[in-house]
Amino acid sequence: MNKVIKYIGFIIAFVSVVATQSCSDTFLDKQPTDSVSSSEVFTSTEGGVSVLNGIYRYMYSYNTYGRSGGRHDDFGQPAIQIMLDVMGDDMPMTIAYFYSSDYNYLYTERSDYSRTHMLWNFYYDIINNVNGILDNKDAFEGEDAEINYVLGQAYTLRAFSYFYLVNLYQQTYKGSEGEAAVPIYLSQTTEGVAASTVQQVYDQIVADIKLGVELLEKATPKNEHSYGHDSHIDVYGARAIYARIALQMEDWNTARDMAHAARTGKDYGLMSASEYTAGFNSTKNPEWMWGFAVNVDDNPIYPSFYSHMDPNQNGYGGSLGNYKQVSQKLYDKILDSDVRKQVFKPVTYYKKDENGKDTEEVDKVIYYQYKFVSSGNFLGDLVQQRVAEAYLIEAECEARLGNNGVAQTVLFDLMSTRDADYAKSTNTGDDLLNEILLHRQIELWGEGRRWFDIKRLKIGLDRSADNLNEGLARIVTLPAGDSHFMFPIPMLETDVNGLIEPNK
Repeated sequence: MNKVIKYIGFIIAFVSVVATQSCSDTFLDKQPTDSVSSSEVFTSTEGGVSVLNGIYRYMYSYNTYGRSGGRHDDFGQPAIQIMLDVMGDDMPMTIAYFYSSDYNYLYTERSDYSRTHMLWNFYYDIINNVNGILDNKDAFEGEDAEINYVLGQAYTLRAFSYFYLVNLYQQTYKGSEGEAAVPIYLSQTTEGVAASTVQQVYDQIVADIKLGVELLEKATPKNEHSYGHDSHIDVYGARAIYARIALQMEDWNTARDMAHAARTGKDYGLMSASEYTAGFNSTKNPEWMWGFAVNVDDNPIYPSFYSHMDPNQNGYGGSLGNYKQVSQKLYDKILDSDVRKQVFKPVTYYKKDENGKDTEEVDKVIYYQYKFVSSGNFLGDLVQQRVAEAYLIEAECEARLGNNGVAQTVLFDLMSTRDADYAKSTNTGDDLLNEILLHRQIELWGEGRRWFDIKRLKIGLDRSADNLNEGLARIVTLPAGDSHFMFPIPMLETDVNGLIEPNK
């Protein structure tokens, strides 16, 4: 029996949670879920949306692993995004606290560590519950556009989950196609299966995301839909996810086309300077394509994204001292005229004399981040997909395809909103590609993209910077393709599923 496919009743529990919400402004409460019974879950669009609502809520919930007492670095997808960034080269740790074991790659060395269990459990729980929807897709009643709205999101969420699994538990796509990766489950079951290869997993991911996009193209737009909500994935968000998948596969044509369709299919606006520095905490931001809309009743306070990120709060990333900072090396590459530099604030601390007064000798410099600042009391929405990333994917793919002029224009369209002094690039070839990749690194800091980029670009890890805490950084460099760039399949999985072998 497979450990991770264990929550057969999880969907019904999700519906129960959502259905018992009051009519106050709670999570996705505009949905008429109070009338949805267990028998209606897979026979009505209301039931299907209720299941989706539960999945989305689970994706940022505290203690997804279900441990007794929980852990304050387990709050779903936003927690994983922090993990992926501290494992990269742009977010040096300040003190030994939550995420320091991730930072030092301890969790990638042993299959009995909790983090590898949490990751595996999280994505397979999503897959298992999405499979509950898809197992019953022929039973749904209602208008085609309404059914497409439910099924399109279900296929997209399954593709999204397998995309993370294959990148966490194996090396990047190119060069690893034939390697064993993770099991594929396309229906709810308690029977374990063997791991599929990287290629097989990506084949399934592409099939799912293609179908997700196709169905959402024929669905009622969420902003015109009685069940619509900011937290739902619409066709533009699905296309952007498809672009990320194709980029990781080095399928430049598909990634370019999907990114372009994602950013141009709707009247998205790029942020003004004031919007960029407002805290990245609202789904009403004109660039957000998909994000989790969080309210006070759903906010777990200390085990939350803003507790770990916001330096102004009384949380882990604030007064408790585990500040999330930007690498000094990356900070120095951002031009002073670039608004993105304004969300980072270097503060110099001096050594003290015997009387406790500052000397002239520098002790340390902390490059505080103010990109992610809560709207108060640890509260804020959680970004998952922004239109700026679609610009950067499109520009990168055009450059890789040799279309320098188009790449320069797409990059300029983005950068002219970030830096009033930015002149359209005249770079070509590798110089243009490197310029685009630098702006990707700057633009997406803190959004959980860097570790996957390090893997797909095969550049290895290099954390050397003046603000590196050398006493804390157990690992400063790693070569491309190192075994630390993949998590071990959990021991709890290999113990109960005799068909799957350890991957390291």
